[in-house]
Amino acid sequence: MLGKIKNLLSVLQRFLKTNEINLWVDQWNIPLSSDWEKCIDDALERCTKLLVVLSKASVNSDEFRAELRQALDGGKSIIPVLYKECKTPRRLTLIQNVDFTQATLKDMSKINQLLSILRDDMEYDWSLF
Repeated sequence: MLGKIKNLLSVLQRFLKTNEINLWVDQWNIPLSSDWEKCIDDALERCTKLLVVLSKASVNSDEFRAELRQALDGGKSIIPVLYKECKTPRRLTLIQNVDFTQATLKDMSKINQLLSILRDDMEYDWSLF
């Protein structure tokens, strides 16, 4: 499962980078031998938006829930990406997600929706999602 999520993140990173949007991923952006907790805390402090990939594995992770709680408490905008059907964390139930459960990694409509949200290009017409 983690490999599939990494594939999704790789595709997203490529398209986001092409559109000059930075994507920070802990496993890619934390240097070897660094303090992971401090690096993640610093990244959460600096970010303005947090894209969270929802799957059974992620929502059941204590670390995921702690990072989500920190971001929400810090007033960050959260962009949930539903990757695999799962129980949505309570604090995300009122935030519309971008549903990738039926999409392929080549589904440009979903990727373009994410780009629009991340760029603030559109009024949120949640019916698109």
